[in-house]
Amino acid sequence: MTTQIPNSMLVSPGGVSDATARAQATAAQTTADSKATLQIGTLAASTTSAPNATAVMAAIAAGTGGAATTLRTAATNAIPLDTAGNGRAMPLVAGQTILINAPTTLTIAAGAIEGASCEATYYVASTITLPTTYPGIPAGAAVIVNGTLTVGFRYRLVFGISAGDLVIFCFQQAAVDVVAPTLLSASVANATPAQIDLVFNSEALNATWSAAGAFVVVGHTSIGITRSTATTGFLTVSPAFVNGESARTLTYAQPGTNNMQDLAGNLLVNFTGATITNNTATPAPVFISATPPAANVGTPYSFTYSASNATSFPLVSGTFPAGLTYTPATGNIAGTPTAVSAVVHMVSAVGPGGTTNGPSNTLTVNAASTPRTDTFTRANQAGLGTPSDAGSAWFGNTAVFSIVGNQVQCPAAGVGGVALLAGCPSNGTFMIDVTAAWGGTNYSIPGVVFRATDVNNYMCFRIAGDSTYVVESIVAGVATTLASGASGINTAAVASLKVVTSGTSILCYYIQGGTTVLVSTVTSSQFQTATSAGIFDYQSGVASITLDNFSAA
Repeated sequence: MTTQIPNSMLVSPGGVSDATARAQATAAQTTADSKATLQIGTLAASTTSAPNATAVMAAIAAGTGGAATTLRTAATNAIPLDTAGNGRAMPLVAGQTILINAPTTLTIAAGAIEGASCEATYYVASTITLPTTYPGIPAGAAVIVNGTLTVGFRYRLVFGISAGDLVIFCFQQAAVDVVAPTLLSASVANATPAQIDLVFNSEALNATWSAAGAFVVVGHTSIGITRSTATTGFLTVSPAFVNGESARTLTYAQPGTNNMQDLAGNLLVNFTGATITNNTATPAPVFISATPPAANVGTPYSFTYSASNATSFPLVSGTFPAGLTYTPATGNIAGTPTAVSAVVHMVSAVGPGGTTNGPSNTLTVNAASTPRTDTFTRANQAGLGTPSDAGSAWFGNTAVFSIVGNQVQCPAAGVGGVALLAGCPSNGTFMIDVTAAWGGTNYSIPGVVFRATDVNNYMCFRIAGDSTYVVESIVAGVATTLASGASGINTAAVASLKVVTSGTSILCYYIQGGTTVLVSTVTSSQFQTATSAGIFDYQSGVASITLDNFSAA
């Protein structure tokens, strides 16, 4: 059964009588309309200060809340309105559940809250538990709002007690941040290719961020993380991003320590495979091969400019020697020079990233070179003696070689070396005949040496007894392999090794049984002006190989 409370019992905690409260509320209403609008269930945004509990109770007693204002103790047992349609306070009963119908608008005076208040965050249920510290409120008492509470908002209960009666109002006070931070974008700027710029939603992240290892970048390694603002930061990665690399993605998982979260404690949402926008631009071309070597009258010549990120090589200034033609689309200079000359020119490298001018080059055409040959037709001797063409003598590791039966041998087991002739062309054809089988147990490694300055600086094409080949560049005694693999040659039969050079182009062949086979094509600008050439041999066991008929033309 519900007990109706007379108006005379509605006395504020401060001892104001019902009649006085009615008068206070009526007098205050005129000036309060523009200050505060209170809805049971919702506190309007125009409120400038908290409502006065005394005025709230007085307003209910005065009937200014309207007939829809109902306090009740159960869904079917509401405290009835008086004959004027006014709401009533209700007796406080230990363990009782109180329901509030919402919303109804009451206009009241603004002022300090009297009585007591509490705040509770609503997420799912529509029940808000009252504090138990206020005198007269039993433990476990609860307020159930008979209306719609908005998930994610904070609600405030304001209540007053008079003669053991409880008057309660529930106000929506402020939104509670329950929105989790999320990644909005990840991008790499052209100016900072070693960092991934991160932008999060409007949820302000706290000052503690996860370690860089919590972020996984496909194709790169996260090595650092920096918080720029509450919603932005960047990852430092290695290696730096470059234009045109494969599409990259970013993954984040909360590591358990220093989890990224906003100021309200909402964790950053884990993400997998987030797209990284790569805004790095194609860099300007950088020349790789930019200085053409000298040419010789009557000798076919070819040199090709090369540069990273370049698609063409327009002529900026100058011209080319007679007999040579330049192709801007490829950067190739080719032809057969017809006269001694020294002509200046400059080309540029053009690509998506811009234009880079090359150096001013003087292309020199020397007089026709004299071919160097040696048939080794002379008496048996240690060393190599004087070449057949009566030019300058052999130099280098000549002591490891000997002439036997008008051919060259490297007689000692486990010995090898390089022998050179000066005055050879840098661009031309270099050949040596291998006149005995060189596979098997006592294998040999014969080779052609070209573009050499001495035994520590040269280029070489050689084929071992197991038929594998190597094209290498030796600089200051240190070998760098330019190409290698299976040659297909039959090392049980005689053959010739042949190298053709032109500019940066190096073609390596063997000739066997009347057939010429291209073994490897190499591009190198190493030693382009070197003018010595010769032979290479290494003997694993007892001499089983002979070399003959060296030529450089």
